[in-house]
Amino acid sequence: MAVAAFALASAAGTSSLRADKTAPVPGYARLTPTSACSYVADCDDNGNVICTAPDDNNMVLHAEPNTCITPLKKFD
Repeated sequence: MAVAAFALASAAGTSSLRADKTAPVPGYARLTPTSACSYVADCDDNGNVICTAPDDNNMVLHAEPNTCITPLKKFD
């Protein structure tokens, strides 16, 4: 019985740790005005700052690989 209680407590503790972390969200951008969207870098999409390319703060990264419409955000 003690083993089952320990297992349940461990599982509950592990799931709460995972809830605090966000998985990376791939960020896409058009590298030229007529090109298709290309993967540039990962964002977290949970912050309040627009996610931009690591080497170009003017290149906004988007969630959709086909349309590049919805900008992603990141923590500052």
